[in-house]
Amino acid sequence: MATQRFCYHCRRSHPIEEMRQIVTGGRVRWRCRRSVMAARASREERDSFGRSVAAMNRTAAGKPLPRCVSELLVILRDDKEWH
Repeated sequence: MATQRFCYHCRRSHPIEEMRQIVTGGRVRWRCRRSVMAARASREERDSFGRSVAAMNRTAAGKPLPRCVSELLVILRDDKEWH
């Protein structure tokens, strides 16, 4: 079994011990304990947490895709059966 899970809220992988399953929108999703606790905090603390996650996401968005992912996207783009 996997030792890490992806947190849909902060968009990072964490050890499974730090994760909780949350039902949202009729689906079960994994969230890290840090994001769950941040949601219970005051509005100022939630806003601060949200700004830090947004900054991490902006940083990650500027990074190029790994070569294997880029090559797969080219293959899928050129595959006539995929369309």
